[in-house]
Amino acid sequence: MKLIFTIIFATLCTSLSFAQKSTKKTSSSKRTYEVTKANSVPIIDGKLDDAIWLQTPLSMTDFIQNQPQVGALARNKTEVKLVYDNEAIYIGAMLYDENPDSILKQLTIRDRIGNSDWFAVMFDTYEDGNNGFGFAVTAAGVQIDTKYFVNGEDVGWNAIWDSEVTIVDNGWIVEIKLPLSALRFPDKAEQTWNFNATRTVRRNRERSWWSELKPEVDGFLNQAGKLNGIKDIESPTRLFLNPYVSTNVEHKS
Repeated sequence: MKLIFTIIFATLCTSLSFAQKSTKKTSSSKRTYEVTKANSVPIIDGKLDDAIWLQTPLSMTDFIQNQPQVGALARNKTEVKLVYDNEAIYIGAMLYDENPDSILKQLTIRDRIGNSDWFAVMFDTYEDGNNGFGFAVTAAGVQIDTKYFVNGEDVGWNAIWDSEVTIVDNGWIVEIKLPLSALRFPDKAEQTWNFNATRTVRRNRERSWWSELKPEVDGFLNQAGKLNGIKDIESPTRLFLNPYVSTNVEHKS
């Protein structure tokens, strides 16, 4: 059965205790990120050496734990960049880890995280705090996707998207290409979307978020940050092909 994102993202285990290398975050203001339009397309190969990543100065950083130490900065640094063009949203994430040999990466079937580190992004494109799309990638390269509704999730939904993972000396890298056809969004010249990114370091049972997820607040899409600056994109035509067989029998006497 598909992993239920709502449960695993909101579940807290505050009884665990780990030494901290960082301080408490004091600001509660909603985070925002200005998205850059890509002038070149990154190759989805699990590397961040493409020109567009090098030319994009803004990164989402300072992820905040909601497990095990609620409100503390994550022990391992995370940097996420996001760009777009007329075809897709592109995400590049550098997930630092001081012990890359300890990154858990169990290989599973699609939609199963297993015993693995993982990274995920969530889009609430209509900013209603109830409906959205989630895309996760494990350190083994396994994809998980989910569609959220006000009353639950579509556990059978699967989108077509690309991702690649690379384990490096100082952590691991995720690159993602999300075609615009995988999302639904308003028909307007400039988009503003709710957005969040999250990371789990499995061996520490640590989960951290770009936009802080507070356990005392109900829901998680409503606690997302904001993506600004996506302009002049159109929702692609979605074609669905259904198999069809036609036969003809002719009798001759």
